[in-house]
Amino acid sequence: MTSLLRRIAIRTLLFAVAFGIGFARADAGTAGINGTVNVSAANTVVNLYDVAVSASGRTIVTTNIANLQNAALGPVGPGSVLLVYQAQGATIDSSNTVTYGNVTAYNGAGYYEFVTVGSVSGNTITIAASCNALAHTYGATTQIVRVPQYQTLTVAAGASITATAWNGSTGGIVAFDVAGNLTLSGSIVTTGQGFRGAVTYANSGASFGAVPRVTAYVTGQTGAQLASALAAEKGESIAGNGTAYDASFGGRYGRGAPANGGGGGDGHNAGGGGGSNGDNGLTWSGQGLEDTAYDAFYSNANLLNPSGAADPGYGSMKSGSGGGRGGYTYGLPLGSGFADDGRRPVGGLGGRPMNYSGGAASRVFFGGGGGAGDQNNGGGGSGGNGGGIVLLNVGSVSGAGSIVASGAAGGTS
Repeated sequence: MTSLLRRIAIRTLLFAVAFGIGFARADAGTAGINGTVNVSAANTVVNLYDVAVSASGRTIVTTNIANLQNAALGPVGPGSVLLVYQAQGATIDSSNTVTYGNVTAYNGAGYYEFVTVGSVSGNTITIAASCNALAHTYGATTQIVRVPQYQTLTVAAGASITATAWNGSTGGIVAFDVAGNLTLSGSIVTTGQGFRGAVTYANSGASFGAVPRVTAYVTGQTGAQLASALAAEKGESIAGNGTAYDASFGGRYGRGAPANGGGGGDGHNAGGGGGSNGDNGLTWSGQGLEDTAYDAFYSNANLLNPSGAADPGYGSMKSGSGGGRGGYTYGLPLGSGFADDGRRPVGGLGGRPMNYSGGAASRVFFGGGGGAGDQNNGGGGSGGNGGGIVLLNVGSVSGAGSIVASGAAGGTS
């Protein structure tokens, strides 16, 4: 990278890194207090993370302030910089229709602010008088990130800075200040450190024959019912994970895409949908982008088009925003004489694109987790994790390194 940017905000995407100028902060803290640092090892973590008990006004209460201090950064005190970030909390449509997963309210999901510490008493942090009070009141899944303040920073070739992976409470974020120059010959990477992909499970369901063919966007099976269930789990998103889906949004199983998480495969061995994040401006369909190289193969001439006309998954959808849908249900070789599930296009729908403007201004999101594939024989795959977040405030940047916040690949079937 050779461009000189005073502020670089890298928003995580599933497939790319987007650049924006500036981010929310009110004070520069103590510029350069952590000195000149050279990173020479791979997978170096420079941030510290803790769960917020509460954060509003001029007060932040953290679970254990010891988690935000170490020998490299010292104790949290006047002039320290912290990032407050809420990962989840959105409300989504829970109807058993294709609209399942539409974001009806972002609420606090994606809110983030940088603050300078004024004083500390136990686990209670008071924001410095020179810094604005918090613009938002933060809810559940809010974490506090300790932000290093370097004079200069060098990431050597072959070295990398990364985060701890998002675990449902903390992690997934690289954030630091550099008063002078960032020399980036290595990399800054949060690939697969965002929202978690759904975990596959084994069932005994086979959707041909006597068992009804399931095409549900939401299924409410629990406990022993899962032994013959025909829908896999949805990926984690700004609306929560499987626990939240069970409690508030119709259940964790089904092909509906919850916000930017991918839907689970429906029917017999259908694939899970991909998670998403950014918006390319095209209409979301849940199908993603078609690989047109396969148009001839998935055609009526080859008898591989399950709809017998324009396949809603391949033939009629050439482009779209959001994640790609999961693959067809189980199918045996043509002419084999065995029953199959008709190669139906009922894989999990791809996650929805996120809105960074208007009502969602001043927000940043983890990449959505991928949905799992349905399996009844131990051969299914879990969904891939979404990309994490990189937020940098630097005087200048030089070097030919890279900043990557991609999603991770899902499991193979």
